[in-house]
Amino acid sequence: MKRRNFLFPVFFCLLGCCEKLPAPNRLLIRNVHVISMASEDIAYNQSILIEDQLIRKIGHSNTVKPPRDAQVIEGKGCFILPGLADMHMHIDHPDVLKLNLAYGITTVMNYRGLEEHLMLRSQSSRNEIFSPHIYTTGDYMEGYPATFPGFLSFENPEEAMKAVKQQKKRGYDFIKVYRNLDTAMHQAICDAARENDLTVVGHLSPSISMEQSFTAGQKVVAHTEELMYFFANENKLDKIDSLIHLFKEYDVVYTPNLGIFKSLIDQVENIDSINALPHLQYLHPTLRQSWRKKHNYNFRRGRSWATFMRERFVFLKEVTRRMHAAGVPILTSTDAPTAGAFPGLAVHQELEQLVNIGLRPFEALQTATVLPGRFIDRFAGDHRPSFGLVQEDYRADLLLLEKNPLENISYTKSLAGVIKNGQWYSTEHLEKVLDKLADKNKRIAPIILEIDSLIEQEAIVKAQAIYAKAKKQMADEVLLGYYTMWFVGYRFLYEGRQLTRDTARAAKAVKFYEMYAKDYPTMHGSYFILGMAHKANRDTTAAIENFRQSLEFHPANPYAQRQLKMLQADIR
Repeated sequence: MKRRNFLFPVFFCLLGCCEKLPAPNRLLIRNVHVISMASEDIAYNQSILIEDQLIRKIGHSNTVKPPRDAQVIEGKGCFILPGLADMHMHIDHPDVLKLNLAYGITTVMNYRGLEEHLMLRSQSSRNEIFSPHIYTTGDYMEGYPATFPGFLSFENPEEAMKAVKQQKKRGYDFIKVYRNLDTAMHQAICDAARENDLTVVGHLSPSISMEQSFTAGQKVVAHTEELMYFFANENKLDKIDSLIHLFKEYDVVYTPNLGIFKSLIDQVENIDSINALPHLQYLHPTLRQSWRKKHNYNFRRGRSWATFMRERFVFLKEVTRRMHAAGVPILTSTDAPTAGAFPGLAVHQELEQLVNIGLRPFEALQTATVLPGRFIDRFAGDHRPSFGLVQEDYRADLLLLEKNPLENISYTKSLAGVIKNGQWYSTEHLEKVLDKLADKNKRIAPIILEIDSLIEQEAIVKAQAIYAKAKKQMADEVLLGYYTMWFVGYRFLYEGRQLTRDTARAAKAVKFYEMYAKDYPTMHGSYFILGMAHKANRDTTAAIENFRQSLEFHPANPYAQRQLKMLQADIR
């Protein structure tokens, strides 16, 4: 069969038009070499019987016979191991899920959860869509002021604790904290999470010591660069042992995201080469907006910053190497689809980064298989079967490879097939759907780029007309990237840090954020920022309506509360 850099993205329709994929009750994979991940030993010439989405029997191919009604897959001497996990990513578009599973990523942990992600999680667990298993945090939890008004911001600890209970009730798996939290707010969130059997993960705050964060109960540090708070932003080799001591004392897990840190440097020095990579044709055009030079924040930082970051990267790789050597649990993580991290492929690149700093291939694979499985078993309160090992009664999430990844970690990309939740996906099937995904992106990219270009030219009326026409033809398609709220929309709405006084620009902001709210209708930030645009445009009634809409999604939103209070006072 033809090869496309081992990339086999799969297309599926979202929600009302899901492609139902028939899953046989029994599946037999025979003549494979099993890398169970319980040890580095390889069991040769094995057969694996899968029933009801679980691994039921593993044995020599001469002894395991296929049941009469089983689908039989001939392994032909391929290597089989657990499907891989990305323990820090973002479902910014449903295509992200397709790409992950196409690369053999059978489990993902979404680090910003919205209502639609809970629906996707349910659909994935039933094999109704082509997607990895999903675990998800709730929305970012922040203090006030927040890093961005679109996050869940709180002015007092009591409101934050209520929000934790609400996230528990809605069914989120974890609580995520962001950077702008003081000690009292962070402690309150962790206390409420503990009371509701939830685990706190996410970012460190520069205003709270690492020990305070860990004492409160935070169990995951989400980015390698945030360790620099502990080092006072200096490359202090003599403090690494003290850092390790804290992680081990409080039993904290580390998701380093080394690949995305390296990409920060690459985006300054090689942004054109990055955007010319052939696999980017499979990434939805709205997700590529922050990758392009004109929108790429890292590119604008310049080469002196890249030089500084290269030195910092050397230090953080050493920190990560020593943390692993000391036994701190590390989970593979990518932050994809953040610019520079291609969904699915980024997991394989992260494994290569871990091997480059000194882990053996088996140790690197542990961070994407058995260790994520143990983490979920321990901290997610999940009732789904365990994953991360090729072992009887474990979830049937498996990766079939043509080459042995214990010899060379890059062989994780030698895909010969994927099994997720007992469902077999051959490379032939995946390649057929790859063409559909490429065709879809090719068809919609010119429309999205034209809208983007017109917005850049401030021709908002024309952009809105093209947007409206496209929405009539493809109502469920997202045409604006998530981050356009900030890197495009603010240019109309603000002059420096103040709302524009130019009503013509405010009118453009209204039209822009009306489009944005149609693409992101469940985000409280969509309505808050649209309310601000109406306020700048001196339409008090519309502003009040949108602030109230924002509060329906986030009742404690201090931004909307304050604006609503001011406008209502003005009316009186």
